[in-house]
Amino acid sequence: MDSRDKKQDDTDKNAAYIKRHSNDKELRLQSSFEFRKNVK
Repeated sequence: MDSRDKKQDDTDKNAAYIKRHSNDKELRLQSSFEFRKNVK
């Protein structure tokens, strides 16, 4: 594997990581919003 492939692999990993974590954040925001809405 040359360095170009390695770099692309790291980029894909980072993108997947960011995507997964931004989804978690969205879900947390959404659930806390739903929670507040239900409490009223």
